[in-house]
Amino acid sequence: MEKLKSIVTMILGVVLLFGCSKQPIKLDKESQNNDNVNTKSSTTYIHLGKIINENLIDFNSPTLSLVYGTTDNENEVFVFYNDDELISWAEKDESRHFIISTINNIEKALDMAKKMGEFERAQKYGDVSDEYKEYLKSLMNSNGGREINGPTNLFENNNYLGDSEFVGVPRWSLGSFNNKTSSLQYVATGTTLFDKKWWGGARVYFATLYYGQYPNLSLMNFDNKTSSVWIW
Repeated sequence: MEKLKSIVTMILGVVLLFGCSKQPIKLDKESQNNDNVNTKSSTTYIHLGKIINENLIDFNSPTLSLVYGTTDNENEVFVFYNDDELISWAEKDESRHFIISTINNIEKALDMAKKMGEFERAQKYGDVSDEYKEYLKSLMNSNGGREINGPTNLFENNNYLGDSEFVGVPRWSLGSFNNKTSSLQYVATGTTLFDKKWWGGARVYFATLYYGQYPNLSLMNFDNKTSSVWIW
């Protein structure tokens, strides 16, 4: 009976997480069970249309942006050293416009946090007000007419293993899950990971039409760095 309860609980968890997606998440069994899936050498970094050496990238730069999922090549990661470079690139293709919306909405979120005193509240109580959370939800839904397909799930180990953190709305902080994310599955139109609270510092944009996943964030030097998340 206990075994049956465990199975039912697991099935319900999967339904709750991915029930909003238009297609079921398709996991590669080999990638789930093999921590060595992909290697650093398989990641191709591209800056302004040219392939660059990984050693030339300052992964700790507070203005660094990485973009994954905008091409069919699962090994390509686009590199941008500032928002001007990123926005100029994103403007050229409609599938990248979620990046511009993310940048604009985060500016609005930070302005509203200042007006509502959320920085002080978060520092004092460790959380923001319910009103502010509703405001973040409204920004998440202002997606230019594109449908939001679902949430993001963060995992503490590679290949979607270990403890996980469910993200259904933009999160200014991951609390006890800060700096623990090693892989993720996402069914939102766009998910962005940041290495600082309040959507600051270096970030990685993950794009998807319906669903996506990334098995090992160390492949882009972002393992155990995520402190806040924006989904769109």
